[in-house]
Amino acid sequence: MDARNKLAREVPTEMGGVPSRGQVSKVAAVAVLGTAVENFDFTGVGIIAAIAWPRVFFPESSYAVALLLSFSVFGIGFLGRTIGAFIFGHVGDRWGRRTMLIWTLILSGIGTIGIGLTPGYDAIGIAGGVIVTLLRFLQGLGFGGELPGAAVWVNEVTQKRPKWRGFWNSLTGGFAPSVGSTAGSNVTSWLVVATGTLFASTAFNAGWRIVFYVGAVMLLVALYMRLRVIESPAFLELVAKHRIKRVPSAYLIRHFPGTLLKLIALGMVPATFFIILRSPPAS
Repeated sequence: MDARNKLAREVPTEMGGVPSRGQVSKVAAVAVLGTAVENFDFTGVGIIAAIAWPRVFFPESSYAVALLLSFSVFGIGFLGRTIGAFIFGHVGDRWGRRTMLIWTLILSGIGTIGIGLTPGYDAIGIAGGVIVTLLRFLQGLGFGGELPGAAVWVNEVTQKRPKWRGFWNSLTGGFAPSVGSTAGSNVTSWLVVATGTLFASTAFNAGWRIVFYVGAVMLLVALYMRLRVIESPAFLELVAKHRIKRVPSAYLIRHFPGTLLKLIALGMVPATFFIILRSPPAS
């Protein structure tokens, strides 16, 4: 109860009040930065898995097999993303949007930093590929909560400020591509091109790590900023009224199974085509 009372005191105005324009803009800016950074890291794996990892982590296999193994590491992130969406959806409904989004950054940060530091096959053998697979799964868990969580956070903060609400929500999106996710993907592509230009083809087997080091620094900046903005007023209002469910995910499945299945199907179609269309070709 003390934790809930502490959250309730964080309401930016009186309960039911309207967040200031500055608070709305800060939340939107921090949400889009976090989304961009996590998409930067998540997308970076897809590009680098095609051009560097077959030689770094699976050099003993034929190139075709190594490429398939490398893309399998890339693909495991989507399993983590699915599970992460469910887990962090529960966390967000139970402990708050900002709390959830802080942990998505932390989890993605562990995955990103770990991938950048994992030795290749020459140093630790196939263990490198196994470690990268586990870290990619962690990265996927964090990203699964980030994109929908950021969209909900901004949507709730702007509920009582209808003017420019569509603009603020376009930054984080949700199911659809957004400013944050698109910016993250583009910056990753540019950085990979720049890194590949600076390094020869063989040297890029080590140079690709720069992408993850940059991503780790960006995640730390986003985390620092996210710690300094408000929680969702809509969530805090529910806290003050003691309307938070003890197990939100179970309540959702029990009372709204049909709606849940419809939303899953609705989200799968555009998300699948978006991922297919932007996936990098094998080099």
